[in-house]
Amino acid sequence: SVFNPDENWIVEIRIVSAGQHYDAYYMKMDLNLVGKKQDIVTQFQKLPEFVEPYTMTYDIKTKLVLVTWKHGTIFTDTMMIYINPYTGKLQNEASLLKTPFGWFVQSVQALFDESTRQILFLIQQSDLQQIQITVWAITVEFDTMKIIEKKQVNALAGLQTWTFFKTEKKSNS
Repeated sequence: SVFNPDENWIVEIRIVSAGQHYDAYYMKMDLNLVGKKQDIVTQFQKLPEFVEPYTMTYDIKTKLVLVTWKHGTIFTDTMMIYINPYTGKLQNEASLLKTPFGWFVQSVQALFDESTRQILFLIQQSDLQQIQITVWAITVEFDTMKIIEKKQVNALAGLQTWTFFKTEKKSNS
């Protein structure tokens, strides 16, 4: 879910079991309605093709949410798409990472650096027996969904090139 502190709303994607498959729903809640109305949900709609959302990154400047999600059931890809939190409209779908056959995504984390307008995605994939694990570090431009860098990392040392993790050295003067 994402929260806009200026306008006091929350946007969520909820997954509901529908027998042998799952449905994803977009929901916007106006927190200004708490105590005034019984239902604070102002928008609610089914999202087509969403299997499982991984991350939601909200940029308060562009007023867009970049969502990563699982596409497919056998051959799964991690996809990116923008959601307009005011209308629920989906736009500009793009592939972020393919998952090899017999593997699955264990976790996806997103770190947004507003100063560079980049998102660092850390994606952990594993085989079905969880014997082999691969971790990907993927840097994406928020505004274009362009992949800047994609590499496998074995340790945190592999992430030090991203500006979010760089620290300034203090001089002892």
